[in-house]
Amino acid sequence: MALEPRLNASVKIRAMRQMAEQQGGFATVIRKGDETSGAILVQWLRNGRIPVLFEQMPSFDRPGAWVIIQEQDTENKEKYSDYLDRRWQRDSDIWVIELDIADEKRLVGLLEHFR
Repeated sequence: MALEPRLNASVKIRAMRQMAEQQGGFATVIRKGDETSGAILVQWLRNGRIPVLFEQMPSFDRPGAWVIIQEQDTENKEKYSDYLDRRWQRDSDIWVIELDIADEKRLVGLLEHFR
C-alpha cells in the first residue's frame, strides 16, 4: 500500500478558516498545535452556542471519518472544558479550531474536504 502525502496541520487549519468564512460562517483557532503533524479537533457551535467537538478517526482502508467525541452538557458545562484541558495536557500538539457555521450540512461538507 502506497502512502499518500498529507497536508500540514497548519495548512488544513488555514483552509478550514477560509472555507468557513466563504460559507458565511466564522472560524477561530482556540489552541494552536504542532505546525506539521498536530491532530485537529473541530469545535462546532451548534445554534451558535452549544459546542460539539469532532475528531477525525483514522482508518486503515479508507479516509478517516469525522466523529463527535464530546458535546457540552447544558447541566454540566465544566465537563466539556475539562475534557479539552485533559486532551491538551496529554498532547500539546493538538489543534482546536472553532467553526461557527449555522447549517449542519455546510459543516459536514466542509469536514468532508479534510478526510
